[in-house]
Amino acid sequence: MKLGKKQIIAEPEIKRHELQPGDEWIVLASDGLWDVLSNADAAEICKKYGDAMEASKGLVEAALKKGSNDNITVGVVDVRAAFSSGPPPSVPVAQIAEETDEPFAFDTKKLDDTEPTYSGWLFKKSSKTSMLGSQWQKRWYSIWKITEETDEDSSLHANWQICHFIIAYHTDQKETKLPRKPRSLDPTYKARREETQDIKGKYFISVQDATSGKVNLLATQTEQEADEWILRLNDAFKTADKEVEYPAEWTYEGMEPEGQQPE
Repeated sequence: MKLGKKQIIAEPEIKRHELQPGDEWIVLASDGLWDVLSNADAAEICKKYGDAMEASKGLVEAALKKGSNDNITVGVVDVRAAFSSGPPPSVPVAQIAEETDEPFAFDTKKLDDTEPTYSGWLFKKSSKTSMLGSQWQKRWYSIWKITEETDEDSSLHANWQICHFIIAYHTDQKETKLPRKPRSLDPTYKARREETQDIKGKYFISVQDATSGKVNLLATQTEQEADEWILRLNDAFKTADKEVEYPAEWTYEGMEPEGQQPE
């Protein structure tokens, strides 16, 4: 029997590579991608988008345009920060979305029984605009780590737990109602500074909504507060059990004059 040009063999091709400075992306994909794109093609597409989620979408689109007729499954890991002491690369402006009212199915009563990992003042962009332009609202934000048991019956998942990083806000520190507009944050997207978005009196950070995949902007009143929020968020994402020491001056105690109400 004469075999065609394309053949499938049982023995996989395996290569080992230790991550090193200069490595930027790990692309995990099925044959539907590699049948039509080279490693160099994939690297260029990742560089073009500059974000793991958007790059994975771009790779799928590129494979479809190339005429791939096989299953196309793609996952991209951004490893650019692995060898850098600085913050992760900023997200291109075009990929930043404003906060939306998309629903997130979470029982906020669970937050009442759990101490937040961190709390502090942040500015959120109002959905309303005025003749003067965008309005920014000052809110008392908190982040919680909520761990839940899985509902899976399979013995494989018997001891699995689901971890949510929830961010929500009150209008001020004294509000006793349940926190408003809870969002589940994606811990694989590190909180980062967005200096290109800074305006007078507003220093921006970005986080990613785990439900919608959108990158959202929040702002602080000082650059120090922005750095502290980023550190606190990213440490929470790493592990809730690890004890982390912070500079003594990095505390919100006394930073907000007693009795002062948010703008």
